[in-house]
Amino acid sequence: MPLLKSLFIVFVCVFSTVTASAPGEPLPGSAWSPGRVGFVIALYHLDAPESDPVAAARQLVASAFPSVTVVDDIPESPGAPAAVRFDYIREDLATRFAPPDMNFLRYFGRGLTREQGEALQQAPSALVMLFVHPAGEAGSALRRAQTLAAALAAQGRVVIWDEATREVFSPAAWKEQRIDSWQGDIPDVIRQTTIHAYQSDDSFRAISLGMEKFGLPDLVLEETASSLTRPLGHALNGLAQRLVEGARPDAAGAIVLDARGLKHDRVREVLLEEIQSDGAGKARIWLREARRDDGDPQNALAAMRFSATQDQEARVAQRAFSTAFFGKPEDQVIMGDHGDDELIAASERARARLSSFRPLVQKGLPPGERFLVKAPFTHADGNEWMWVEVMQWVDDKMTGMLLSDPRFVNNLKTGQTVTVNQAEVFDFMHYRADGSVDGGETNEVLQRQASQR
Repeated sequence: MPLLKSLFIVFVCVFSTVTASAPGEPLPGSAWSPGRVGFVIALYHLDAPESDPVAAARQLVASAFPSVTVVDDIPESPGAPAAVRFDYIREDLATRFAPPDMNFLRYFGRGLTREQGEALQQAPSALVMLFVHPAGEAGSALRRAQTLAAALAAQGRVVIWDEATREVFSPAAWKEQRIDSWQGDIPDVIRQTTIHAYQSDDSFRAISLGMEKFGLPDLVLEETASSLTRPLGHALNGLAQRLVEGARPDAAGAIVLDARGLKHDRVREVLLEEIQSDGAGKARIWLREARRDDGDPQNALAAMRFSATQDQEARVAQRAFSTAFFGKPEDQVIMGDHGDDELIAASERARARLSSFRPLVQKGLPPGERFLVKAPFTHADGNEWMWVEVMQWVDDKMTGMLLSDPRFVNNLKTGQTVTVNQAEVFDFMHYRADGSVDGGETNEVLQRQASQR
């Protein structure tokens, strides 16, 4: 999504002043206490405006938002009052501030009708608004800017673009998510930000978008697994909420996430609903400078770490955190005789289909999908059959995260990276994004046999 060139230059010059640390190191203090905060909101006109949108916007600010100064040049002083700059683009819109296409809208359009989406492709113009204000006013200034955008949207047929989160809203969806979600002066971070998750190499990566609107770093989950993206995604949202409510990490980058201590009622309840009876709902997280990836926001990035050091694998620490915070996941271990004829027949059916899933795994599973295999792990008295979430499949070797909690193999931990041979796989399970599951025939046999004992 190209940004208006002159606006982009101003934005970078004023707000990209945070000095980065090396990846893995605590973030510098300037990441948590910037002098100024800025963000872009734009209105795409679906019909040609009958009057000058900038004049109308200036008039609205003067009458209803007297604490905001309309400027032609962005003030560089950290102590300068809240200001907004309006840029009206009606020539070369496709080059200077291109509307998102229909495919983009499938994923990041909020509340749009197909008619609005199609009209957006032919948008005649856009009003781009760059808001800036002192960091200490981040919450009130954001709410004011979003209210101003809604008021301007009511003057014509438009859709609203949030540059920080890269989302397009109908005016009704904007009101629901960006305005009505505030609880007094406390924003609902789930409604103010978004999370992008995707497979990167042999693991998943997730990153928030939109924290820059609060003058805060965006949060990153690195080297995780698909099965962990849901609980850790909830932890990311909870931590983001804690940060916008004023909490800050200590000098070592540590911060305590306490679900019950969140001030916003809805966000707190969303997080508490994920916590089982044996989950503490409280744990420490360490924030470190994140490595950058293509497409990341031009903002400070804080990677969430779940141990104070890197002495253990990232997914081992992530799994341990998830279990401690949210509760122990359902035990997938079902004891049985893996030499039973019926069980062997079910395994053979699974093994006959196994290779057909290799291209799917090698291409990279989309977020929300998982592919598991059951394989033997040797111990002194025989084999322990455990499930592995496959992250990589090369030739006849499958590498992934151990999901089962070992009972007899003492040198393994849940979350650890392991490799299994395709020829030794006993069964598979493919969890699709729509909630359906393929495979697991041996599980059905074991469950039935266990119920008959």
